[in-house]
Amino acid sequence: MAILKMIDPPIHGGGGKGAYAHLKRAISYAQDPDKTKGYIGNANCAENHALEEMIHTKKHYGKEPHNRRDRVGYHFVISWSPEENVPPEVALEVTKEFCEKCLPQYEVAYGVHLDQEHVHSHLVFNSVNFETGKMFRYEKNDWELVYQPILDEICKKHGLHTLETDTGIPLGEY
Repeated sequence: MAILKMIDPPIHGGGGKGAYAHLKRAISYAQDPDKTKGYIGNANCAENHALEEMIHTKKHYGKEPHNRRDRVGYHFVISWSPEENVPPEVALEVTKEFCEKCLPQYEVAYGVHLDQEHVHSHLVFNSVNFETGKMFRYEKNDWELVYQPILDEICKKHGLHTLETDTGIPLGEY
């Protein structure tokens, strides 16, 4: 079973020269070679250039952070149950498909972490849509109405369990 977690708070800008320090740190963590063993990917940006492309998008649309409260990115985690024994290749493919379906207009850096008992993916993405310049918005109930159902659909396609199948609890009640 896979569960999507939205890390709160979102990634905020730092002050002055460190405006993107937290975003840089989050991308480095998501794609840490010691944790991922090479199971990394990017969506809508070039490998090893995710941060630069995210910054470019922000500058292009005038969405650069001006203070420590401005959002510069978001961090999601997809976690699988240790009992399911999800191979890293499958976790990487599920993560890639999730990005394609849920974040098609955002630059994303992701990695499958193999350093714990359970396989999990970290996704770090730009707060600015590269096609429209609009900021990412997460509305109340999006988890159970949009994101987790899409993740469940992708997992089913790959022969993996869904959250509701494993727990017996409907998403709205989870």
